[in-house]
Amino acid sequence: MCESDITMQELIEEYRLNRRLLLARLREMDRSARERQQTLQRIRSMSWPKWLRLDLEQYADTKDRQYLEVFVYQAEAVWESLTPKQQMAVQEIRRVIQELREEEMDRSYLRSMARDMLFTLAQMSRYGAVQERLLWEREELSRHRVTRAAAVQEALERLAAQESFEDELLALLSGEAEERPRVRVSFHQLSPQQCEALKLALQGFSRKEIAEMLHVRKGTADVHVRRGRKKFKNGVQLALDLGDDEP
Repeated sequence: MCESDITMQELIEEYRLNRRLLLARLREMDRSARERQQTLQRIRSMSWPKWLRLDLEQYADTKDRQYLEVFVYQAEAVWESLTPKQQMAVQEIRRVIQELREEEMDRSYLRSMARDMLFTLAQMSRYGAVQERLLWEREELSRHRVTRAAAVQEALERLAAQESFEDELLALLSGEAEERPRVRVSFHQLSPQQCEALKLALQGFSRKEIAEMLHVRKGTADVHVRRGRKKFKNGVQLALDLGDDEP
C-alpha cells in the first residue's frame, strides 16, 4: 500500500493498537497539554450565543495554535516509539500548523480538522474523560444564558492554569454568573476520601481511574463520589455524572 493510500481511519487504528505505550509515555510528561486541550475543546464545544462567539473568536484561534504546537511537541517526545503510520500523522499535524502560521486556512476547515483528526487522536492518548466532561458542560450551558464574555474567558484561563473553579466557574456553568450572589462551595464539608474522589471527578477522571489512584475498589470510589455529591445537593449542583462509567 502506498503512503498516499493510507486513510485517517487506518492511522487511528494504529494509534489504538499502540495506545498503551503512548499512554505510559504521555503520563510522564507535563499536564499542561491536557489542560490546553481542555480549554480548546471547552471553547469549541460550548453553545455560544452569536454575540459572545464573536468576542471570543480570536481567543479560540490562539488556543487552537497553542494546542497544535503542544500536541506536536508531545508526539516528537515519543518519536522513537511511533510506527511509520504514526509518524505520518505527526507530519500531517505539522503541515496544518504551518498553514495556520501563514494565516491562510479557512476557519471552518480548522474546526473540521480539530473534530475529525486532532481530537480523535488526542482521545487515543488519554482525553476520553475530558470529552465526557465537555459534553456535560455543553449541555449545561445550552440551558442558560451566559452574561459576561469576560467572565467566561477568565474562567477558561483559570481552568487552564489548574486553579480552583469552586466559585466563579461553578456559578458560570449554572448560567448565573451575574444574576445571583457569589456561590461558595467548601470541600471541608467532606471526608478526606470524599474530597479527593470529588476533586478527581471534577478533573474528568472516570470512576475506574479514581479507584486506581486512591487504591480502592471501583465500588468504593462510586460511594465516595456519590456521598460527596449528596452533601453538596443543597448548595451547588455539581452534576458529577460526567465521570460515571455507566450510561
